[in-house]
Amino acid sequence: MVFTTAGLVETLRQPLLEGCSFHASDHAGGEGVTIINRSMAERYRPEGRALGGTVIMSRAPVRVVGIVENVTWFGLSDEVTNDMYLPLAQSPRVAGSSLTLGVRTVGDTDASFVAVREIVRAIEPELSLRYQRSMETMVADVLMPQRLGAALLSVFGLLALVLSAVGIAGVVAYAVSRQARDIGVRVALGATKVSVLTGISRGMVLPVLLGLGVGVLTAHSLSRLVEGFMFGVTATDPLTYGLISLSVLAVAVAATLLPTRRATRVNPVEVLRAD
Repeated sequence: MVFTTAGLVETLRQPLLEGCSFHASDHAGGEGVTIINRSMAERYRPEGRALGGTVIMSRAPVRVVGIVENVTWFGLSDEVTNDMYLPLAQSPRVAGSSLTLGVRTVGDTDASFVAVREIVRAIEPELSLRYQRSMETMVADVLMPQRLGAALLSVFGLLALVLSAVGIAGVVAYAVSRQARDIGVRVALGATKVSVLTGISRGMVLPVLLGLGVGVLTAHSLSRLVEGFMFGVTATDPLTYGLISLSVLAVAVAATLLPTRRATRVNPVEVLRAD
């Protein structure tokens, strides 16, 4: 449960899906009201609209006046809970406990902190503000482990891609260079450069495609190990798999074409004499 005053939805810019937010008129003597999140609405009213329904709270019914989008309170990896928002004025037992004051500011954050302290001191001199932090700082602290893990994974992933590209380029170039005599014979017998390039490329690219297939299947099976570091994109994102596969394939094609073109430009007679 979240006990709040009017303006929470507007301050946090939490999407209001249905109904309305709390108002100043939602006081202790008024009708009991509540706002629930989408998860709770779907769980307790899967067959129809939850807006306007009644929830029994401490033997007193409260009416659902709004439905807001789901949020996570302590991190992106937290599971979505069934949240209820209740007016603080209608919950006197909570009013004396520690509370969090949320303020939407414009401009310099430090100056806003000073202004908030002065306003609170003017209203209630004995009330102290223990912690003052911006939402940006809080989010950065929560996301620090995920950002560090994502950065390390990105570095190691890029390093693995570079090493793979260098290895593939070296192996393919060496394999093509060993076929220099065969290329010379084909050219001497009248084969065109295009046919030679096509034939050699096909023979070199097919093993690379087979290796890519094995690599994609292996990466897919191990993707669950990195799911905790990824948000907004799945560990099996097709675009990522496609771009990496195309990069490796492009390296293999380039490594095949460059030495093959060089071999086709050499005089076939010189190649045969060299052997």
